[in-house]
Amino acid sequence: MNILPKYKKIEVTIFGLVAPILLAAFTFTLLLQHEAVFWGRNLTVIYHGREALFVSLFWFGISSMMFSCFFLRPLELIKRKKLKIILYLSLALIVIGLASVIAMI
Repeated sequence: MNILPKYKKIEVTIFGLVAPILLAAFTFTLLLQHEAVFWGRNLTVIYHGREALFVSLFWFGISSMMFSCFFLRPLELIKRKKLKIILYLSLALIVIGLASVIAMI
């Protein structure tokens, strides 16, 4: 981590670790209560039950995408192929969650 400039270290720390962990923890605590929240432009929707599970996939996908883009990529901790697989899986979670948000509104 010494080869990165100072602004990149801050970016890795905040967007690569802190924000994804907080987002995943918040989503997980809501999921334990069988709830999920989706924030749009002027729209806040709270989902309950089984719908909450599918909507929470969106937020877990966002947090894993942030972790892989802002933490794994700059630090080059894993090989490029594994990083692409993680990004594709994150994208699949985002698409499934977003499709369920749209279908359930």
